[in-house]
Amino acid sequence: MAFMNKAYTVITGAHGFVGSNLLKNLSIYNDNIFCLDRNIHSLFDISSLENLLKDCEIIYHFAGSTAGSGHDPGKTILAKNNIEATHNLLLAIKRYCNKKPLLINMSSIHVYDKSIRKISETSNILPSNIYGITKITQEYLIQQATEIGIIKSIIFRASNIYGENNKVNYNSAISTFCNQIKKNETLNLFANGEACLDLIYIDDVIDILVNIDLIKKHNGVIYNLASGKTTSINDVITILKKISGVEIKVKLIEGTFELLQIDIMDGQFVKQKNSITPDTIKYLTRQHKLEIHLMVDGVSKYMTRWAKLKNVKKIIWHYEANKNTQRIAAINKYLKAKKIKTGLAINPNTSLASIKNIIFDFDTIQFMGVKPGKQGQKFQSKILPKIKALRYKFPNINIEVDGAVNDKTFRAITKAGANIVCPGSYFQKANSIKEALAKLK
Repeated sequence: MAFMNKAYTVITGAHGFVGSNLLKNLSIYNDNIFCLDRNIHSLFDISSLENLLKDCEIIYHFAGSTAGSGHDPGKTILAKNNIEATHNLLLAIKRYCNKKPLLINMSSIHVYDKSIRKISETSNILPSNIYGITKITQEYLIQQATEIGIIKSIIFRASNIYGENNKVNYNSAISTFCNQIKKNETLNLFANGEACLDLIYIDDVIDILVNIDLIKKHNGVIYNLASGKTTSINDVITILKKISGVEIKVKLIEGTFELLQIDIMDGQFVKQKNSITPDTIKYLTRQHKLEIHLMVDGVSKYMTRWAKLKNVKKIIWHYEANKNTQRIAAINKYLKAKKIKTGLAINPNTSLASIKNIIFDFDTIQFMGVKPGKQGQKFQSKILPKIKALRYKFPNINIEVDGAVNDKTFRAITKAGANIVCPGSYFQKANSIKEALAKLK
């Protein structure tokens, strides 16, 4: 191992999963290791870090949070522990360090666009949750400090690390499964268990982290930390069954999500644009039945492209983007020939009278609860009377609502007559999908 034996080393987050394993390994090679002790040092009290940092040469910055608490949706804790703490550490380094230390930071693959199947260091950055946003912000702070010469640095974006000291029900499906197997509990699997993970063992991670001579050659560089191989949840269970020698009880949770909706935005019909294509989400078709929501102009050219994708069961497009009744009829005929259900979406300001002559052509009428294209908007309750009117006149039609669907609006939406909802953002922001779902029932 190429570790520098006498280097003055500081570890933040030494009691966490990666940090504790790193500390155990480093202690073999180096007796000059100091951990940020919460009782003495605080990343929120910069002055307390002076004696800890003044002679340090290497800093492993692993302190942070992956989720909020049960009393916090995550935003406050994640911003404080991932962004503010990193900012304070860099200020303390600038203020107190006698040398320009090497800072080794653990980031996450959650900074990437999750629609991309094969991720590389050059893949599109598009965090889909608060955690990913805080980690990419943390990276920017470190990169800026590197550019102005405060530190040398290397950033690792980790995939799914597993191994000793994993926290149950926190940062590892494997540790959670092992704990459930030990207690003879049933493992609950969503969909069909075909969701795939890139798994990397903690010892392999540590081997990289302690190779300081190698790391020093890559100042200012970002690397993905992964195995490069995918393993399905079903395969994980098969391996655990073989290792444990016990019969594992598994329950497939089905019927919770009828379809997985994918929003396609072209930057014209709505201001936002995404880079999702049929090729980038082919992997999803192995796990889910899809509903494609086209928020685009030029509906026809998108329609044929998405209709070819396996497991697309419904395509919804906006009336406002295509009001030509002949073209609507032709598109519907084309999709139904492929056994794909059709849906027509209407914005909050569009009247039912506008679509009264074409309602019969569709399997689903989707009401937008907000103006499409932007998350975080307030639900527009003016659609509720329209839902009631449509349900009264067409008792058997599918009525779907998309936009600002949450535990506060769900009851009013379903009471009005909607039988399908798309609570995507609500689930995305939740700490627990199970708990969020329970609030909707």
